[in-house]
Parts: sequence; structure tokens; C-alpha cells
Amino acid sequence: MEAAGSLTVGNAFLSTGSQISIASVTGPVEVRMRDELTDTATFQVVMSPLNNVAGIPTKAFGAELQTVFGAVLLLHRHPRTLIQLVVQTTSKPMTTTPTVNLSLNTGEVNISAEQSNKALRTARLRGPDIPFLASEMATSINASMLALIDAGIPLRATITATSCAVLSVDDALCTRDIDPSQKSIWYVCNPNFSIVVDPSPEEEQRAISCHVYAFAFSGYDPLHSQHQDHQAQVELLYCASTGITNAKQRNDLYSIAREAANEQFHHLRSVLESNAS
Repeated sequence: MEAAGSLTVGNAFLSTGSQISIASVTGPVEVRMRDELTDTATFQVVMSPLNNVAGIPTKAFGAELQTVFGAVLLLHRHPRTLIQLVVQTTSKPMTTTPTVNLSLNTGEVNISAEQSNKALRTARLRGPDIPFLASEMATSINASMLALIDAGIPLRATITATSCAVLSVDDALCTRDIDPSQKSIWYVCNPNFSIVVDPSPEEEQRAISCHVYAFAFSGYDPLHSQHQDHQAQVELLYCASTGITNAKQRNDLYSIAREAANEQFHHLRSVLESNAS
């Protein structure tokens, strides 16, 4: 087994609204013989939950991150080594809603059918089986990208992710002040529904559907970035959805998510350029 090269460590702390994710990258380091690959580096993703042990949602999202970043990492430049990405969300999860409402004396409370249906719709699993929020997933992807850049791991593209939620207009107006001119955070796809970017936990609880999009940006040349015809190549790399949507909403969601991801990409570049200067 060949010894790994110089050890590189990268870290990132990212906050998006109420969601906070921490990511760290270690590598290239020496890899165990059973995991060694002769032509590429071994890439591993470890999702570390804040509470409890890693459940099925945590392990599943870790496997998705490994696939997403494995598509853009130039692993062939560090054969027979290990590159490890560790991600942890430190934000407080959404408050769970029980399906049976109890009073302080543990007696059942009489509620209307509408309230009962809403409780069933918003019921959440507990412990390690709590699913990830869309905003948690997007923040974790962006934090992971920053950590890989900080570690100097070679990449063929830059990934930025964004989360969206489809809500009724009344629910959207209850959770934020709406300015119709700001299409990056608000878009009415018909008189009854709206799309918001970077939803809060409360908005995700009210949402009809939630979505996560990750885009890969490549071919960006800072020397020609001022030219009107110069644009980075954009590819949809990852998409995850929960809830019910129609074709019109999916088309609108893609356009809004791509615009939001593009804004994040240019903001990321400006931050990195300012830190380097």
C-alpha cells in the first residue's frame, strides 16, 4: 500500500435561516487495504446526527451525498488514499405533532375534524427515524461543498443546493412578509398556491410539498465573467421531493431553484475571492 500524501483538512460552518450545518473534510490519508482502490481515491461520507444514533434517513442521505459529490470529485488524482467527508446538522428539529391531542391531565381533548386531519398530516416520526427537512439537506450540501473547497480537493464543478416549498397563499402570508417583486423568494404559480425558497421549519410543516435541488456549475472563467454572453454551464445533479405536485409546479420549481442556486454560486465565488485577497 502506498502512503498517502500530505494531509489536508477543510471545515465549513453554514447557516441558512434556522438551519445550521457543519462539514469537515480529511484527506487524502492512508486507506485500509479492504477499502483501497488502485486507480482512484476512496470517498466516504459520514452523517453524524446531533441526537441519538444514525437511523435510516441519516444513512440514506449520507449515501446520496456520496453519489452527488462522487460525480464531481477528481478522485483519480489521489489513488489508493481516503478522502472522508463528515457532516452534522446542529439545528433544532421541528416540533413533532401527536395524532391524539391530550390535555394536561392526560385526558383526550375534543377537536374538530379539520384540526384532526391537520394533526395527522403533520405527524412526524421520532428519534433516529425523523426525516431530514428540505432546508437541512440543502444546507448540508452547501456546507459540504465549502468544506471540500477549503480542503483543496480537486473538483470538476461547483455544487450549490437550494430548497423550496409549495404552500397555500394564506400559509405563506402567515409566515413571511411577501413582496411580489422578489421572485427569488416568492412566486405565485396559480391563485391558490405559492412557492417559497429556503423555507423555515414552520413553513415546511405547513407545506403541501417540499423539494431540494442541487446544481453543478462548471466552465466559469472569472477573466470573462463580465461578458454578457459568458455563463457557467449548469446541470441538475440532485433532486429530492416529498408531497404532491403537478407538472406546472414542477416546471416552476425547477426554474426558481435554478435561479436561487445561481445566486448562491455567485455569492460563494465573491466570498471566496474576498477571503483570498
